[in-house]
Amino acid sequence: MHIKAFAEFLATALLLISIVGSGIMGETLSQGNDAIALLANVIATGCILYCIITIVGPVSGAHFNPFVSFAFVLRG
Repeated sequence: MHIKAFAEFLATALLLISIVGSGIMGETLSQGNDAIALLANVIATGCILYCIITIVGPVSGAHFNPFVSFAFVLRG
């Protein structure tokens, strides 16, 4: 069960880091154009989300919610 909890924690951390990073990337590359910033943010977040689900899904179910993961740990 510990590997599942670690996988969920790692996936949640990667998702959080990628969302923040894609927002910074979008603002940096868009040069003030909000539509381009939003498009870059959505594409980058969608791609990393697909990768994380593909990698972590078979291990832990890919919930990406610390409360769900904690509830599964408590229930056993």
